[in-house]
Amino acid sequence: MTNTKQKKSDDLKNVSNTVVAAVTGAVVGASVVAAGVVAMRNNKNQEKVKEIVDDVKAKASTYMKTANDQVADSKSKLEQTADAAKKSNKEVKKIWKK
Repeated sequence: MTNTKQKKSDDLKNVSNTVVAAVTGAVVGASVVAAGVVAMRNNKNQEKVKEIVDDVKAKASTYMKTANDQVADSKSKLEQTADAAKKSNKEVKKIWKK
């Protein structure tokens, strides 16, 4: 037989652990937001953040351009390969028709 009192006690522990974790997460989140607000009050920090954002944008643009160039190059190669395959297929058909 199972002890129903033991099961209820375990369920309560799980609920209390979940509540503690949620409250802890909320406190940590609020602390991070508060620290961010304090840090952004300083104009030097705002300028640093703007520089970082601009740098990230520039790098992302470069990566996107590189990716687009690679896709275009791959597309061209695939088209060339498809043309070669069509030609070779015609040659194979000619051989087998004889």
